[in-house]
Amino acid sequence: MSSLLPVMKEFGRDYLQEVAEEQPDLVDLLILSCHLPQGKKKIILNELINNIKNSYQRLGQNPPK
Repeated sequence: MSSLLPVMKEFGRDYLQEVAEEQPDLVDLLILSCHLPQGKKKIILNELINNIKNSYQRLGQNPPK
């Protein structure tokens, strides 16, 4: 489970909604990925995670673990 999920609940924020307002296609793809077979879902989500972490590193910030 996400280590930040309890934080989201504590602050009463809907981070997925915030992302959807900025990048609705990303949220759509995440939702569609949930309906893929497990192997394909894992590949796509791992690639997404790696791309986001690489972006954090290029910006000089530490990505979440």
